[in-house]
Amino acid sequence: MLLDLFLCFVQVGLFSIGGGYAAMPMIQAKAVEHYHWLTMGEFTDLMTIAEMTPGPITVNSATFVGIRMAGIPGALVATMGCILPSLIIVSLLSWLYEKYRSMDAMQAVLACLRPAVVALIASAVANDGEMIKPRYVDNIVSADGQAVKTFYKESLGTVMSESEANTLTELMKGVVQSGTAVSLSDLPYNIAGKTGTAEHGSDGETPHSWFVGFSNADDPDIVIAVVAENGGYSSEVAVPIARQVIEAYYAQQ
Repeated sequence: MLLDLFLCFVQVGLFSIGGGYAAMPMIQAKAVEHYHWLTMGEFTDLMTIAEMTPGPITVNSATFVGIRMAGIPGALVATMGCILPSLIIVSLLSWLYEKYRSMDAMQAVLACLRPAVVALIASAVANDGEMIKPRYVDNIVSADGQAVKTFYKESLGTVMSESEANTLTELMKGVVQSGTAVSLSDLPYNIAGKTGTAEHGSDGETPHSWFVGFSNADDPDIVIAVVAENGGYSSEVAVPIARQVIEAYYAQQ
């Protein structure tokens, strides 16, 4: 039993990319459908308890299943199995980062990832809490214009409730209507956004300038993230850049 608990939650911890609610279908598949440790009703109770108690919902779920099946030893084994993959992976990535962070290539990769991650979060807000898998290609066509392959939208899971996403959207619309991105308020595209001024390095260095947002907030068209390294304050640099991108997008429609 202890070995089964450990292996079960090692798989959950290793393959549940995104954590949180993204892990629950795998826990259901293992604990309910494969091992029959829980009934569906008990699994629903597990989700409720895991969400109510402090700590990550996946770890709480592992502890709940473990203690139910094998007492305190089961809780310890299941919890360790759940966190072990993340512990190993994060430790390895931390070691690699510390070793190579001064390399220009590493800094270039991080510079690209930061706005991409922020844009991904904003896209979840724009999509009522659902995070969509990024893709570079929409479709492939032949030389004569015939569709060869179409890449359809893929969901990475729900990362917030629709109500939470709507609340964030209204707050972001307020930033554009009367806040630090008010210079975008004259555009006819109902923009929701958030600005940021990121201090870094030693005192006296010019901060990074940030803007993230999406247009046509009630039925979003595009998400945009702008970071101007050492650009200064957000409203002075990132917001005007965002304006140019948004205007260029709609000029082509």
